[in-house]
Amino acid sequence: SLGCSLISKVFRYFKILNILQAITMSGNVLLASRLMQLTVSPCRSIWRRFGDGTKWRPGLDIEILRNNPAEIPARFKDRNMKMDVDLDAIVAAHDKRISLDKEYEEAKEALGAAKHSIFHAMAAGDMELVDSLKKNIGLLVKKEEELEERVGEAYDEYLPEAARIPNSISKNTPIGDYSAATVIKTFGEKPAHDFKPLGYKKLGMKHRMFDVMSGFTTTGPGTIFLRGQAAMLEMALVNYVFQLLVAKGFEPVLPPDLVRSDLIVASGFETRGESTPVYHLNENDAGLSLSGTSELQLAGMCSGSARSPSALPQRYAATSHCFRRETGSIATGLFRMHQFTKVEMFAVTEGSLEASDGMLMEFADIQMEILESLGLHGRLLQMPSYELGKSAYRKLDVEVWMANDEKYDYREVCSASNCIDFQARRLEIYLGRYFVARHHVRHQKNRQYCHTVNGTGVAVPRVLIALLETHQQKNGSIRIPECLQPFMGGCKLLEPQEKIKFSFHGDTSPRPLH
Repeated sequence: SLGCSLISKVFRYFKILNILQAITMSGNVLLASRLMQLTVSPCRSIWRRFGDGTKWRPGLDIEILRNNPAEIPARFKDRNMKMDVDLDAIVAAHDKRISLDKEYEEAKEALGAAKHSIFHAMAAGDMELVDSLKKNIGLLVKKEEELEERVGEAYDEYLPEAARIPNSISKNTPIGDYSAATVIKTFGEKPAHDFKPLGYKKLGMKHRMFDVMSGFTTTGPGTIFLRGQAAMLEMALVNYVFQLLVAKGFEPVLPPDLVRSDLIVASGFETRGESTPVYHLNENDAGLSLSGTSELQLAGMCSGSARSPSALPQRYAATSHCFRRETGSIATGLFRMHQFTKVEMFAVTEGSLEASDGMLMEFADIQMEILESLGLHGRLLQMPSYELGKSAYRKLDVEVWMANDEKYDYREVCSASNCIDFQARRLEIYLGRYFVARHHVRHQKNRQYCHTVNGTGVAVPRVLIALLETHQQKNGSIRIPECLQPFMGGCKLLEPQEKIKFSFHGDTSPRPLH
């Protein structure tokens, strides 16, 4: 009987979700919202978080502020970050929220008991008791709504400050700036040109690849049109890396370029202030921003869900446009752009360092395999603490040799980070059975969170620089790596171009602008 009841609830739960998704996709969000209020509590909880535009309130480990408060200043200091949070105020506000949350849960239980009583009264035909209980239920509903609002306000008292606290740092991470980075491994052969190699900008001019003026005219500084051979090379790189990752068991994903600003914060990135690289849409767009990396969309895709240990690790590969303001410098050339294309790797693992650090090294091995297959020489670095973002517990960078770079011999083209449970805790990605864990998430004191790992598959502009400078020939032509040739129509060599050339089927005559 208990098993049948549970199965019935599960089927009803997913049926409701399917109906509500169909209604929402049709554009009738108001109707979907009203229907959600009449459904089971797990669905109501999901809708409050995702469906009505209300902000995401990340889960944070406040207990560490009570048990080991001295660790927090060290996290800021080791990252060379200014500590601008009041730990005592956060703990006090958290205590207030816990007290209100207890009252809210008691009100929910009282409301549930009243609904149960009215059901039995109706079955017994006692209409006087039914009328009395209806009035009581009305009061209980109002009390529950008021307490829920107060709990939300209490969350907002400390979450903005608490969300600025960075992740802990791995013992493998050297403390200091870039000079403290250590080389873990090198790969590939360093190019040996018997002539003075040109930089990618001069090569691009010879091959008519980069249209800087059109970028400035249509968008502004920091944007470039990739034309002709460069456009084909970008598509080849993306397709090659995407197919390689899928062959390794990654699930392919094409995410939207827009992401909610509160999910960006929950993922561990800043969206406000002078130093933020985030492009915001206007205030009428429900707090939407242009994504700086598809790590954000993939983390959001996994949020609010339980993962079965038997299904882990789960690997995802996404390709998307990335948008960055590049505050503090004028974005020039291909190395630092306001918009570029990137393939991203993302994984959810069990909540152990063995699992997530193992995945981090797997990502680094894939990055080196990709770059070495492209005929590039480089090295894998263990990055020091000053180079860690707020969410990273440990970070590895892959740098490649830039044949004509006047400032650096090696430049970073890929990175991979182990965020342990930092993102998973904030985004509620945890171990457990899907329908049970999601329903009881607030009541699980000892729930185990997953770990998340992210890494670059290929950041097209930077790899394009290395390809052009490494594979240039004495006569100005550029050799195409063998692995990319199938994605370039079998082309093995790019010859300098006097003008942009395309190959079309059918009419290629110019058409007037309308």
